[in-house]
Amino acid sequence: MIAITGTNGKSTVTTALGRILETAGLKVFVGGNIGTPLMAYAAGEKKADFAVLEVSSFQLDTIETFCPVISVVLNISPDHLDRYPGYEDYARSKLRIFSNQKPGQYVIINDDDERLASVRPSSGVSVMRYGFTKRKVGMPI
Repeated sequence: MIAITGTNGKSTVTTALGRILETAGLKVFVGGNIGTPLMAYAAGEKKADFAVLEVSSFQLDTIETFCPVISVVLNISPDHLDRYPGYEDYARSKLRIFSNQKPGQYVIINDDDERLASVRPSSGVSVMRYGFTKRKVGMPI
């Protein structure tokens, strides 16, 4: 399971990653917050090699055992502040995506996002960071 969250870009990245995996010849379920809900897939025959999921803050608010092998946090900017008391509450909701992950699993974080640059998952997962502005001088793009 690959789960993708962020304020912006979730649908695009989820759809693109699903297509990349399909092009590689893998069976892929793409859904979650877009298209087919994960529960519909879970109740079915489950024949995919990968489930690529868009996950919203609203869904992350209620997770208990949700544990993707790979979680991706694209960005966090003020949004849904009508539902959350403040920006930090919204950000904490987004960061719940990796709260149940364990060693041997991965978190991919956008290091260019100011809020995400300081995130340090404590669950022992492998953290992979990407971005352009934090690259060291002389590193190829």
